[in-house]
Amino acid sequence: MEILQYWIPVAAALALGAALGSLVALRIARGQFAEELMRVTEELSNKHANTSAELRSARARAQNEIELARLSFKRQLASAGDGPRAAVLDAEQRLHAAQEQLDRLRRETVPPPKAKPSRPASRPDFEATEIMVKPRSSGSGQSSSRASFASTSGFAPSLPASGFAATQVMEEDK
Repeated sequence: MEILQYWIPVAAALALGAALGSLVALRIARGQFAEELMRVTEELSNKHANTSAELRSARARAQNEIELARLSFKRQLASAGDGPRAAVLDAEQRLHAAQEQLDRLRRETVPPPKAKPSRPASRPDFEATEIMVKPRSSGSGQSSSRASFASTSGFAPSLPASGFAATQVMEEDK
């Protein structure tokens, strides 16, 4: 038993050494794992931050491109409306020029109308007529019949506008 007595403490010392060695190894492995975990976490955080920054800049570029496209589209719409408006204005200018040329040609080719003596019109749809005066057979009878006609008919006969005819009629009445 003596051999056993030596082997038991040696076995116990070996077991205790193995336990202590495994605890130290476990503690070192935990420390290395924690360090590796921190390093990987930091790398992932940096990658995430870089990716987020790239995405933000890509989003900003895309928004700028969208805004430029929107402004370009608005300009294209405005310029598309200018084409027909310009064509209409050009056509109106040509039409006015043609009308002015027609008016000028008409004035050149058509002689001015002869001036008609102006006579007062009794109604706008009938042309004014001259008064016909009967030659006077008796001096008093005709002037009283004219006065009675004017009072019974509701209108007085109109005299021509020319001064000669008016004085001639007035002289005949005397």
